[in-house]
Amino acid sequence: MAWYLSREFGNTVTVNYNDMAQAPAREKYPHIVDQLRKGALILPTVYLDEQVVSLGSVDYFALSKAIHQTRDNDGTGNRDTETR
Repeated sequence: MAWYLSREFGNTVTVNYNDMAQAPAREKYPHIVDQLRKGALILPTVYLDEQVVSLGSVDYFALSKAIHQTRDNDGTGNRDTETR
């Protein structure tokens, strides 16, 4: 999916993947581990600028639409997208 997003948005979107089963990701995001243990989140969880935009699946078209809407709303054109 990162490849498709880079084709659509160029270098204005950064995609990061964090495997929450791995210790480094759990150490980096302890608040997410807590939410997962409480059942408040399901994986994968997709964040766009620290806002959850998708739970339990990653749909390219929905994510692309969310990126476009965010870019249109703030005018910066730079986005950070993470899947955890």
